[in-house]
Amino acid sequence: MESYPLSDVRVIELGEYVSAPYAAKLLADLGASVIKVENPRGGDEARRAGPFIDGIPHPEKSALFLHLNTNKKGITLDFRTETGWALLAQLISRADILVGNLGPGALDYLKLRAGNPRLITVSISCFGEEGPYAAYRGADIVAQALGGVMKLTGFPDREPLKIAGPQGEYLAGLNAALVAMAALHFRDESGHGQHIEISSMECMASILEGALTGFAYDGSQRRRDGPRHPTAYPSTILPSKDGFVHVDASGDWETFARFMGIPEPERFKPEELRERADEIDALLIPRLAERSREEWFHEAQAWRLPFAMVLSVDELPPDPQFQARGFFTEIAHPVAGPLLQAGAPFQVKGARRPAGRAPLLGEHNEEVYRGMLGYTAQELSQLRGMGVI
Repeated sequence: MESYPLSDVRVIELGEYVSAPYAAKLLADLGASVIKVENPRGGDEARRAGPFIDGIPHPEKSALFLHLNTNKKGITLDFRTETGWALLAQLISRADILVGNLGPGALDYLKLRAGNPRLITVSISCFGEEGPYAAYRGADIVAQALGGVMKLTGFPDREPLKIAGPQGEYLAGLNAALVAMAALHFRDESGHGQHIEISSMECMASILEGALTGFAYDGSQRRRDGPRHPTAYPSTILPSKDGFVHVDASGDWETFARFMGIPEPERFKPEELRERADEIDALLIPRLAERSREEWFHEAQAWRLPFAMVLSVDELPPDPQFQARGFFTEIAHPVAGPLLQAGAPFQVKGARRPAGRAPLLGEHNEEVYRGMLGYTAQELSQLRGMGVI
């Protein structure tokens, strides 16, 4: 059995909500030992965000928290106190990576790294640590708006739309995990760590496809196009007999027209397809209504046309592709009970790590403070009484 790539790496997470917890989750999925540090008074804000199992708010039953914190150990620590800061410094002295998203100025990363020059520190925020917006209050929707993605999403005659879910937060977490791993390689070569900062606003601006380069080349502004691809056509989402389906010619109009039974396809010149999209949609819609989305999906794929069913969340777990790869796993939790969870977005061939649940608030205090740092039971009791842990 192969080892996971990060099986000898220890990560300290000072994370709230999505971005830093997701970065640490990805590192944990790759085998890292992750210790999640939470405030003893309430813990991670994701514990209060929900959705909640049975619809009743409970800090151990937030589906968001349970999803973002699998395979982690959890401790409580108020590191804003002098004693708490000393405890954090002890933890960090034994760590390879520190990842947090508490905002610019919340932590003195240089001071933390002084006690462990090999430490890699990763700071995630909406705007980064510099610039005129650095101290502004951010959020995922702020990053999507200021990062340019929102202006490109939606219909041309309606208001811009936010992408579903906190995608700026997830993208920032993904980039944080990626760069942290690159910094590990650099540290192994050079002998010293680095400080890395991630801006979710910049993460969103980095995925604008050709919109930004198009503007840089000729000053053109891409408009919102609803479900249609901004440049290629046919590539859109249309209704079928029982739901929506993505239809795509993949640049092969002749094959697409033959498959869809479009009469006299030669009347549509390739360079005119995008301009005549409404006319072509009117021909496709009644044809698509004749069959189910699944029939269209499989038959089009047989013609090597990249059609796809538009699935709802409840249709994902039973989908045969997900099932064949074991992507979804039921994870038991002592308070929340069993819950179906999405797996890691990668597979390390030859290695298999059991899916571990998210920690209870302060669940591993004894293991970490006594087992790792050497504190006594009496000292832990004193720290609890002081409100430090």
